[in-house]
Amino acid sequence: MKQKQLVSAMSLCLLGMYGLNAMAATFQVTNTLDNGNGSLRSAITQANNAAGADTITFAISTGAQTINLLTQLPAIGNGGLTIDAETQPGFNGSPLIRIDGASAGATSDGLVLNGTQIAVRGLVITRFGGQGVRINGNDNVLVGNYIGVGHDGSTALGNGDCGVRIAGSGNYIGGTLGNQRNVISGNANYGVLSAGGFGNNLIMNNRIGTNASGTAAIGNAVGVRIASPGNTIGGDGPQYRNVIAGNLGHGLELVGNNNKVYANYIGLGLNGSTVIANQSIGVDVSGSGNEIGGIGVKGNTIAGNVGHGVYVQNAATVFVRGNLIGMNVAGTQAAPNQGDGLSIDATLSAVVESNFISGNTGNGVGVRGSTANPEVVELYGNFIGVDASGTTALPNLGQGVALYQMDGQSKIGAVNKGNVISGNGDDGINLRESANVSIEANRIGVSMNSGTLIGNAGVGIQVDAGTNIQIGGVLASQGNVVSGNLEGGMGLRDGTSATIRNNKVGLDGSGSAPMGNGGAGIGVGYGANEIQIGTANAGNVVSANSGVGVFVMEGVVNVVGNRIGTDAAGSLPFPNEGGVGVSGAADVLIDSNLISGNHSDAIGVGSFESVVEIIRNKIGTDATGQSAIPNSSAMRIVAAAPGSKIGAPGQGNQISGNTRGITLDDTTSGLLIQGNNFGLNVDRTQALGNDEWALSVDGSNHQVGGAGDAGNVFAASGSGLEVHGSGHQIQGNRVGTNAANATGLGNYHGIHVEGASDVLIGGAPGLGNTVVNSTWVGISVVDSLRVRLQGNLVHHNVEYPIDLSPNAGTTLNDALDIDQGPNERQNFPTVMTATVNGANLQLTGVLDSKANGTYQVELYHASVCHGSGYGQAETYLGETTVLTDGLGHGTFSTLINNAPVTGFVTAIASDAAGNTSEFGPCLAMGAANAGQLNFDRYWTMTYEDLGVAAVTITRSNGFQGAISAQFTTANNSAFAGSDYVSTTQTVSFASGESSKVVLVPLISDGPGENMEDFDIHLTNATGGATLGSLKDARVAIYEQEANNVHGSIEDVSVTEPTSGQVPATFTITIGSNPSVRTIIYTTEDGTATAGGDYVATNGTLTFQPGETSKTVTVMVRADGNLEDGEYFNLRLSENDSGLSLLREVAVGAIANTGGAMILFSSGFED
Repeated sequence: MKQKQLVSAMSLCLLGMYGLNAMAATFQVTNTLDNGNGSLRSAITQANNAAGADTITFAISTGAQTINLLTQLPAIGNGGLTIDAETQPGFNGSPLIRIDGASAGATSDGLVLNGTQIAVRGLVITRFGGQGVRINGNDNVLVGNYIGVGHDGSTALGNGDCGVRIAGSGNYIGGTLGNQRNVISGNANYGVLSAGGFGNNLIMNNRIGTNASGTAAIGNAVGVRIASPGNTIGGDGPQYRNVIAGNLGHGLELVGNNNKVYANYIGLGLNGSTVIANQSIGVDVSGSGNEIGGIGVKGNTIAGNVGHGVYVQNAATVFVRGNLIGMNVAGTQAAPNQGDGLSIDATLSAVVESNFISGNTGNGVGVRGSTANPEVVELYGNFIGVDASGTTALPNLGQGVALYQMDGQSKIGAVNKGNVISGNGDDGINLRESANVSIEANRIGVSMNSGTLIGNAGVGIQVDAGTNIQIGGVLASQGNVVSGNLEGGMGLRDGTSATIRNNKVGLDGSGSAPMGNGGAGIGVGYGANEIQIGTANAGNVVSANSGVGVFVMEGVVNVVGNRIGTDAAGSLPFPNEGGVGVSGAADVLIDSNLISGNHSDAIGVGSFESVVEIIRNKIGTDATGQSAIPNSSAMRIVAAAPGSKIGAPGQGNQISGNTRGITLDDTTSGLLIQGNNFGLNVDRTQALGNDEWALSVDGSNHQVGGAGDAGNVFAASGSGLEVHGSGHQIQGNRVGTNAANATGLGNYHGIHVEGASDVLIGGAPGLGNTVVNSTWVGISVVDSLRVRLQGNLVHHNVEYPIDLSPNAGTTLNDALDIDQGPNERQNFPTVMTATVNGANLQLTGVLDSKANGTYQVELYHASVCHGSGYGQAETYLGETTVLTDGLGHGTFSTLINNAPVTGFVTAIASDAAGNTSEFGPCLAMGAANAGQLNFDRYWTMTYEDLGVAAVTITRSNGFQGAISAQFTTANNSAFAGSDYVSTTQTVSFASGESSKVVLVPLISDGPGENMEDFDIHLTNATGGATLGSLKDARVAIYEQEANNVHGSIEDVSVTEPTSGQVPATFTITIGSNPSVRTIIYTTEDGTATAGGDYVATNGTLTFQPGETSKTVTVMVRADGNLEDGEYFNLRLSENDSGLSLLREVAVGAIANTGGAMILFSSGFED
């Protein structure tokens, strides 16, 4: 029966109570006797025997009276009877007539209603051994009664079983007016029990378990138990509200089906704020189809209970809507249920909608499925963990929503029906061992408008062992806002498979304001299975988190189409600590993301078990790829599985605008770096450089670039490539330019190799690199061996094309190439003639290096010579093999077909181990000429305490005949006589000579000065020579650092004696020395061996204050063998924190007796 129909029926019944039926008889009770005339027993008996809708009234003197019954009253069978105790004289709103059953027998009931449309009004019914009122009929009404308490409404005088027991249908317990409510409290069993197959009863506006004022507990064992269908507890507004509180067990038990529980206070007093706890669960549901609350005024306030607020178990369906659970009726203060706000177990279908579930000591909503059936829970529009304004935390102390073993199509939120799950004491949402759950359109850690941070204390969304979990969706409106949570945005682990799309993780709902999570934005933990984080058209925005944006520890994970570290528009930085981090046994695809603005690495990989493929991302730019949003570091790979890819042909990343580009640590091996754009805009037309380096590789066996589209572009950065480690191949890259060979895109260093070995830079035709436009050096090699340079085009770099030293400058050739250092300081070849005959070019030249060696000499053409006088490479001409003789001398002659007819040629040489030289002097094509003289660099740098500045002059373009020029010095900020010795010298070159060194003495004038410099000039060239663009240069003098001096050692050359021993004396110098300094020295084998060729020597040199020079003598022995020249080393090491060694190793060269022309590093022939 619908509620309105029930109200109409009750209204008619109440009209009958007031005697409006003219045919009814009235029986008056006039005394308190158990029986006899005027007794209540007599009145009931007469009414039962009479026809019509009779009325029993009361006139027992005046005021409160008690009828002590000795036996149970007769059951009332007369339909339409009204027992109206409010007729007792003195009645003023509270019942005056009490019937007491303390002496009526252990099983006696107070009133038994067997008929229909019986109304009982204004009685106090106490201390019966059975029920206070037993209703066996239909359409009866109980209003205004006290059942189980005394006249005062406060004294417990409970009945021995239920207060009211209903075994009929259509009965009313209570009414909407104030004087129609019943107080049903203090009873030993249920306050109200509706049992059997009957139902459709209405229980409204009662006090069940409290005193009459609803301010203190007088508990029934259980407040209300509904074991029948279709009943309504409460109604469509506050006038129907029951206060069900203070009971010793559950407040309300719903065992029957299809009941409605509306607008009640369950666990709170009449004011909706004072806790009067039911001592167990507020509402316990095991029937199906029951409605707990409804939208609008139908919602209940269920708070303060000792157990869960609402507990549903083994039900087929349940609807929980519009309630306040765990808070006062205003929704402003917590009134905790001592468990979950809503707990659901093994229920096939539950709809939880538009509730406020906050302030509970357990979870807000806890749902546990079973293994027998696929259960479904749907949570829509709830506020969980916040107050009624949705802007202030009112935490559940556990998780906001916890789902365990759910295997249906459960939904947490939907478009336009998202939940606010914020402010809770643990995770916002926690899913365990659940499948096919969708989480859509929620606000997790923020307010509904996402303008206020209300973080959950744990993770926003935690999924453990989940299957096919959908977080967000293909539509932007399906996305969640997961922000402000203290331990992270999302966590997934333990076999979870999930798809995560269109979420804002760490930002507000508009994606324009930072609201970061306290840990990682999205964390994929150990045991995760298949995780899809974003798709091409449904990426997430993961930004402003204090941990890594996306962190992957295990599983097959695709990170696609996201914006990580920026706003949703991809135009502003909202940094995560890092962008994407990978560690553990993970197989990770990172594809088509924007990863910019992060504090540390945009991408970091740290496990040898991690297989990563990183393609098509923008790293360090805005969404357009035209402007920088820098990461501190674009990428750092500490460890990754061999074969991992950074870019691919046609699928490269844009890595631009970062402080540092990519770093591959010394533990990495076998990675592929191909097809990437380092340092340019997305169109590869404008500079958008990385400040420090574009790519720094260490470890072993990396492939950087390759043929065709596999090559990378390295441009506009501090260093294009920094190379460390061993076994790398660097091929097909464009360094300092783009595919259109544009200028203005140069790096500071093109390729800088340091601490490396067995590296191939370039390769066969088509695999060479283009290295241009560097503002310092094109390719520099420092502290490295076997760095093979092959087929590279290196030109238009400001300082040097190729440099084998820590500081830019020519590494001069030495006799037998016995010096050591980068690439063994391989001697360079010199092209002596370049004869043009039509389209053919005949080249001849020399290489003086180690004896009896095999060398590959590569030949190059350039339109202009480098300013230093040494060559550069614009076009690869070819290569030839050179064999040196026992004196280290080799020649070459080769014909180049279809060669350029003008310009300059040069060459480099590589030994059999792969050590490659610098470029030799450039030679103008055509007829032989005297050549051009230049300083080898604009700035020659030296320290004041070294006492001398060594200036190198190069001869290039031609080597025919003897030439000379005048060398002079001139003051600038350094002055002759106080800072240096004025020097004028004629520098002469014999025919074929290519370099000279001029020494300018320095004067130490004490500390306290900044860098000073003086000018150097070349003038008056003779012999047909010309002066080049570097005929004027400067020498910079740096003052020695406080309490620090510089030391160095010079090479020595001796001739092996025919017998006995000869001394090889090394000179060690230090700068101006105010203190005692010590240097340790020891010999090392080169091609010469201790004991056979020389005497092993070691010791310590002690320099007293003022001493600046000492010698070490090593005895060289005659070994009686016919052999080539040999060498050994004398190594110095510092034993003094105030001493810096500019050169630590010197070469002791041992020449055979006999003699032949050799070229020393000074450039002179001997």
